[in-house]
Amino acid sequence: MPTKDKHIQQYKKNKTLANSKILKQPEYRDWKVTIIYYSALHCIDSSYAEKGIHPLTHVNRREAFERLSGYDEILDDYDNLEMLSRKSRYNCVTISNQEVEDALENLKTIENFIEKLNKKKNSSTKEQ
Repeated sequence: MPTKDKHIQQYKKNKTLANSKILKQPEYRDWKVTIIYYSALHCIDSSYAEKGIHPLTHVNRREAFERLSGYDEILDDYDNLEMLSRKSRYNCVTISNQEVEDALENLKTIENFIEKLNKKKNSSTKEQ
């Protein structure tokens, strides 16, 4: 199973690709939202891995959201990213610039949530 560090590495790689020059072109918005979604997924999975949780499917990931305290705070953001990614991949729907901006905001919310969790963990570790 991937470690927290491996998930962080994949998250950063995906985020770099999402911000690449080619994905700034309108015809690649579908891939941009998909890569943003997978950036968020690995960001979240880095936190799960630290807890010994390794979802193998999207269903398992959803179950982890429901089991873990506090993660419901980012569920709407995650759902929006998953929906946009599926919409673009499976329905061949054109993704608007506003949807890309919304996806970036969703990712930012998820990043902030995970960062806040990491700070809590680090401060409680220092207290011990």
